[in-house]
Amino acid sequence: MYLTCPTEQYLPSYIAAGAEYRAAGVETYHFIDPAEHDVLGWIHTLETGEGLDGKYIRSTYLWLVDGEKFIAELTVRHSLTPSLRQRGGHIGYGVRPGYWGCGIGTRLLAMGLDWIRVNLPDMDKTLVTCRDDNLASARVIEKNGGVLEDIIEYEGQRTRRYWIEVRDKK
Repeated sequence: MYLTCPTEQYLPSYIAAGAEYRAAGVETYHFIDPAEHDVLGWIHTLETGEGLDGKYIRSTYLWLVDGEKFIAELTVRHSLTPSLRQRGGHIGYGVRPGYWGCGIGTRLLAMGLDWIRVNLPDMDKTLVTCRDDNLASARVIEKNGGVLEDIIEYEGQRTRRYWIEVRDKK
């Protein structure tokens, strides 16, 4: 398994994973819905940041794949809006349901932190959030060094907000 940039090669598997995710009733992370967006075109827009209206911010998407199969998605947001400071943070991720409970989330978040270390040298720490009742995601974040700052109520949802140091303090 490895991280790659989203490409046409993995798009059918990505779309299938998104359908599995929605069928499982997951509301904590949303794969891009091909009924609403040209998936690769929207990812390109988010990566360049061109033409974004302020609701969305520049973001990098990375896909974890195994052979031709899409396994998980990682989103790295290059900055935070006021809303993302409350819920969403710098990093979002979603793992295909058939791979839940296999350590993929922990590995994926670690890979995302490594990507930030290499590609975003000005980012010293990242905010990663999860729903208060999403104990699996809380464990993933804590295994990757997440330090709980607080649990807040935001738009009717209790959200855990964690900070992860990306660089060694000097």
